[in-house]
Amino acid sequence: VRFGGDGSDGDLSVASGTTDIALGGADFVIKNYRQISITGTGAITFSKSNSATIGTYAETASGEQLGYLDFYGSDTGSTISQAAASIAVFQDGAAGAARVPGRIVFSTGTATTDNTERMRIDSAGNVGIGNTAPLEILGITGNATISGTPTFKPLKSKLIFEFMNNSLRRK
Repeated sequence: VRFGGDGSDGDLSVASGTTDIALGGADFVIKNYRQISITGTGAITFSKSNSATIGTYAETASGEQLGYLDFYGSDTGSTISQAAASIAVFQDGAAGAARVPGRIVFSTGTATTDNTERMRIDSAGNVGIGNTAPLEILGITGNATISGTPTFKPLKSKLIFEFMNNSLRRK
């Protein structure tokens, strides 16, 4: 551990083997110096356990937030604002023997409102935009604008649909 660093990595620098983590200024940097015997890249890992004892693990439950990233700016009062946007990960069902299902939730706010969920990807890979419970690969709730000419091609059918001039027609 180096406090003060060497001036290139920031105010706090942690080094171990071929990996450096640096904190300073406006940057958080993870560097991984790959060698033949080392695999992987730099990573930020969020781990959660419901155990109060360090080093022991207790099962997390469906719906629990497992980690998040918040993004802030400065408001008109020259203070740090409420979060402008966030990306959060929640457990999306019961834990298995070696895996935990997850969903990713993307939220944004406006100049006058707190963050609101705008999009999610659930554990089945379904994407919801304005929809907190997508039942298909893409679930959109609300109005949508599509520019261009999208073509819909069902996998199990020879039907092809086009959306043109505000109408859907069989091609």
